[in-house]
Amino acid sequence: MSEEEAGKEQESSGKSTNLLLIILIVLMLVGIGGGAAAFFMMQKSGSASAEPTVDEKQPPPKPIFYPLSPFVLSLTGDRRARYMQIELSIKIRDEKTREVLVDYSPMIRHRLIEVLSGLPYTDVIQPEAPDKIGEHALNSLNKLFEEQGVEDPGVDDILITNLVIQ
Repeated sequence: MSEEEAGKEQESSGKSTNLLLIILIVLMLVGIGGGAAAFFMMQKSGSASAEPTVDEKQPPPKPIFYPLSPFVLSLTGDRRARYMQIELSIKIRDEKTREVLVDYSPMIRHRLIEVLSGLPYTDVIQPEAPDKIGEHALNSLNKLFEEQGVEDPGVDDILITNLVIQ
């Protein structure tokens, strides 16, 4: 081999190693870029599944009720004696509220008897009367707790579970 041929061979092998080196660098950059993109996509989907979305609504908490024993009340109105038997359940937020209701139970019954026994017979027989009675009872119960200094008693609603008017 002559020196000229050896120089050409060395020059062509230098070009091929440079070309091979450039191809390897490009492949490494593409691999790193693809890996980084996959990593960020996984992080994004993982963080989205950790937070509840609008579609994944959690069911509301199970309601807690505190039933009161039935009341028999006399109603005001015409000359005949009119009576109302009513059973109420108080919808509460938690068991702590149940303890408050147990502690204040005699005062609650007294207040509700006081408020409901003064209702006129003609108002009680109206179709919308149960809603008005429940609202009236809830307002008087909240006022009682306010007078007694009970902060946030946890009472959400008062429901009429049975109503008989005679």
